[in-house]
Amino acid sequence: LFDAVTMPFPLLFDKRYAALINTAYLKLTLPTECLTPEFYRYLRELSLQWQFEFFIKPQPLPANGIIAFDMDSTFIAEEGVDEIARELGMSTQITAITQQAMEGKLDFNASFTRRIGMLKGTPKAVLNAVFVRLPLSEGLLTHLQV
Repeated sequence: LFDAVTMPFPLLFDKRYAALINTAYLKLTLPTECLTPEFYRYLRELSLQWQFEFFIKPQPLPANGIIAFDMDSTFIAEEGVDEIARELGMSTQITAITQQAMEGKLDFNASFTRRIGMLKGTPKAVLNAVFVRLPLSEGLLTHLQV
């Protein structure tokens, strides 16, 4: 499968079953040298074609370092702005702005600015209430100690 991209590098396949998320997953251990932009593009194309998600973990992860993630639908399974709006009783208004952007009536930056502006001044207690109920994305805990 990956021979054309990774040769002459060996692959280590490790099929596992994660009981916490009720799904099988495949862990690939690849030499750092083959993690090129070309390989990433190839893997991305395969993931779209075969409908799977992947995560490339830096090797090695720093013991006390920082990893940056896109939050919505990547680190967490929900859209943070939508969840905060729901908690504030503003779902309908936020959804309407999102819909305008999806229909091309409003560009992304304007949509984002408007939605975030509506949430300005949200009390810390509301943010904390949303935070404690946000589910992590499926599979995240199998890759990181959170």
